[in-house]
Amino acid sequence: MQNQINLTIERFQENGQDYYVATSPDIQGLVAEADTIDNVIDIAKDLIPILLELETDDKPASSVTLTTANQFQIPLLVS
Repeated sequence: MQNQINLTIERFQENGQDYYVATSPDIQGLVAEADTIDNVIDIAKDLIPILLELETDDKPASSVTLTTANQFQIPLLVS
C-alpha cells in the first residue's frame, strides 16, 4: 500500500546562494535542506521511512515512492 505524503519545498537565499528546505505536514519532524530541489527531495525520501518507523516502533519502515503532481502552484508577485 502506498501513502501520499505532501512535501512543502521552499527556496531561501543566504550570502547569495540559493538553498531549498522541504517539510511535510504529514510527517512530524521532517526537515530536509539541500542546494537543489532534486537533492532536497532525495534527502526527504531517505528521511521519511526513518521518521515513519520512529512513529510506529513495531512497524517496519516503508518504502517511499515519489510521484509528481500534474498541477502545482507557484506564488507570483506582480508590482
